[in-house]
Amino acid sequence: MKIKVKTYGHQYYSECEGEVLAWVQTVEKFPDNNGGDKYLQVPAVVIKLDDHINVISLNKYLYWTEIILLQ
Repeated sequence: MKIKVKTYGHQYYSECEGEVLAWVQTVEKFPDNNGGDKYLQVPAVVIKLDDHINVISLNKYLYWTEIILLQ
């Protein structure tokens, strides 16, 4: 399956397109409201680009992500 992933954040934009290798769960560290850290499970997609593999976090807490299925 080939997809295009567009990720939007505060003063941030990323776009890449490639073949899906896997859908995975990652763990990401976030600051909590008490000055410490918390760890959350976040889905991600692993895609093969031209010459490398990219893991794209689908982190709904920091970014807005659009996934487009390509034919």
